[in-house]
Formats: sequence, C-alpha cells, structure tokens
Amino acid sequence: MSGSVTVLLIITIAIILFIQGKIPLAVTGMGVIAALIMTRVLTVQEAFAGFSNQVTLLILFMAPVGEALIRSGAGRLIGIRIIRMAGGSERKLVMIIMLLSLFMSALTTNTGTVLALLPIVISVSVSFNIPRERLLIPLAFASAFGGVLTLIGASPNILINSFARDYGIEPFGFFTFAKVGGFIAAGGMIYMYTIGIRQLSRSGSGTPADNVENSDENNDEKILPDAVAVDKRKVVLSSVILGLTVLAMMSIKWVEASLGLSLAGIAMIGSMFTVITGCLTMKEFYRSVSWDSVILFAALIVLGHAMTKTGAAEMVSLQIIRILPADNFYLVTAVVFLIGGLLAQFMSHTAAVAILAPIFLTMANTIGMNPRTVLMALCLSTGIAVATPIGTPPNVIVYHHASYKFFDFVKTGGPVFIISWIIGTALLPVFFPF
Repeated sequence: MSGSVTVLLIITIAIILFIQGKIPLAVTGMGVIAALIMTRVLTVQEAFAGFSNQVTLLILFMAPVGEALIRSGAGRLIGIRIIRMAGGSERKLVMIIMLLSLFMSALTTNTGTVLALLPIVISVSVSFNIPRERLLIPLAFASAFGGVLTLIGASPNILINSFARDYGIEPFGFFTFAKVGGFIAAGGMIYMYTIGIRQLSRSGSGTPADNVENSDENNDEKILPDAVAVDKRKVVLSSVILGLTVLAMMSIKWVEASLGLSLAGIAMIGSMFTVITGCLTMKEFYRSVSWDSVILFAALIVLGHAMTKTGAAEMVSLQIIRILPADNFYLVTAVVFLIGGLLAQFMSHTAAVAILAPIFLTMANTIGMNPRTVLMALCLSTGIAVATPIGTPPNVIVYHHASYKFFDFVKTGGPVFIISWIIGTALLPVFFPF
C-alpha cells in the first residue's frame, strides 16, 4: 500500500471517529500519531513535531491567561452589569450577551469565552425567567462571529497561519481576518437579532420577548453564582496581563523584529505573569490548560505534513481540479468555502482545516490561484460552521447545557452559514485578489 493511500485511509478512519464522537478527540489524535509511526509514513521525530509547533504552544499558554481573568471574579462583575443594562427586555438582553461574546472571543478564544460566560448567562436566564435555550445559541453563535475577527479568535485561524508559514506564504496579521470576517460577523449578528431571536422564541417556552420583568432587579448580586468571589486586585492584574498580551500580538511584526518573540513566546510570557502576580497558583495554571486541544492540534498538524509528504494532498487536489472549471476562480472560492463549511458541520472545525488545507493549497498552486484567498475561504467557512451542534466547540458546549434538539441548530445556524457563504464568496476576491 502506497504512503498516500495509507494516509487517506488514516484520515478516513479519523473522520469517522470524529463524527461519531464516541472516542475522545485527544485519543483519536494520539491514534493518528501512532498510526503514522507504525505505518512508516513519518519518523518518530516527524510524528511528534506537532508538540513543538507554534500553534500548539500558543493554545497551551493562552489558556492560563484567560483562566486568570475568570478566577479573579471578573465574570461575576460582568454578569451584574448585564442584568442592570438589560433592564427587563429580552431582546436587549440577547443583544448585550451577543456583543459581549463577540468582543471577548475576538480578544481571547471563542471556546474560552463561552466557558467563561456560560454560568453567567444561565444565572441571568433564571433571574429573567427566560428559558436558557433562547440565550445559549446566541451566546455560541456570537462567539463564532468574534472568532473570525482576529488571529487568536478561533483555533482554525491559528492553524491556517501555521500552514501559511509552512508553505512559504505571507502569514496573516492579527486583524487580517476581520477584513471579510467583519462583514460576516455583522451579517450573522443582524440575522440573529431580527430573525434568529424569533426562531428561538418559537422553540422555547416562557415570557414573550420585550415583555420580561426582572423580578429581582435590586438584588442582582444575589442572583449570580457566588462560587467565585470577586478579587478586585486580581481583576485589575489579570485584565492588564490579558490586555498587554493581546496588544503585543497585535504588534507581532514589531515584537518579532525587536525582541525575537513569536506569538507563542508572547503567550508564554503572559501566562508566566499570571503566576508571578499571584493571579493563579501553579496547580491552577496546569488545570487551566485544555490538554485535549493540545494533543489534538499536535496530531492534526503532523497529519497535514503527512498528506504533503506522501503526495496524498496532490492526489486529491487533482481530482477536485478535474471536476471544477479551474479558470473560474470565483467558482473555486465558492466551492472551497462550501466544502470547508460542510465538512466542519460534522467534525471538529480544526480537524477540517488540517485535512483540507494541504489539498486546497496544492490545488491553488496547480491552477495559479492566490493561496491566501483559498486559506482565508477555508478559515472563515470552518469558523462559521454553526448549523449543527457539533460544528464548533461553543456549539458543543451549549448543546450539553440546554434542552436543544439537533434541528434547533439547523434552522437557526443554517441560514447564518448561507449568509456567510454569500458574503465570503463576494468579498474574498476584493480583499484577497486572485
């Protein structure tokens, strides 16, 4: 069996396991690494190289930075402010939650944002007597919208930048994703505020929108969970650490030239200061890291390398070229966006990027198309894969915390993805010419 066929077989098995979800993603990732070694596709050094990749390290070190902010009690302060600002209106409440989720996910990660805001939103839903089903999908979708605005907003963005560097392509800047992602986020937010809220209102029971009274408006501090006390000193310190870390990442070109630090290096220093300042203990530092994500990323990165090394990426890309009119780059962009988005609806969006990026990059090189256009199309499409409860990590999180049915995500997230597809296909050639 040739190396390319072996890699495609490993990918097929991995996709099936990703979709079924019966085996933890990290275990599947370890299985991929082991399979690549035992089949002699990669050497031991090549198979474990993913653990030293910038993407993997960035995920590892950004987790404590976000955790410090959560443990300081900043989330509790945010929840109190949400209750006061909403003033009894469900529609206003939903918009505040969405805007907060959008902003936070752009500056941290969409997964971390949902994990941080989830207990707050659930508590607010109790205080407003609103079924949580009408609040958690807007929370998850808005985090996905924020995730396509910055380099660190979502996992696929970081991975896409890694592929760009590996293939000798100019990497994307911190806010480059917002050139098209901003329009997609705006379209998604408008849809959710106008039509999406009504769809969710028909799905759940409770008080009608815009006619909700806050029965405990004067005691909002008592409504929120008090498991995490507010430590104002740590709130300030953790906020400063996060702010400086993000600022340094936004100025990555200057930081690299002056200090020689990469994004992972910046994140490492930021996480280091969470312990030095006392915002986290070392035990809390270790616990904050999502080791599942670290292992999965490392595995997916080497899987992409294996596809290129064995020629599997070239083999699949040639089949796609035979089907598509290679001279119509607009159609190619639309198909890349559609394929990426559809695959990511049924498996990890990070895994979808890892599998498709080598294929589409090889295709772009063959037909003479700008690889940055292809990479951005793939990144945005997988980032807005919100039409199923397993399309993005935020969707998975809220799905398990409410009485949602699979179709609740389809009827609300499906139109969001279609809107994103139309906007992306129209604007990608404008900001990333062929």
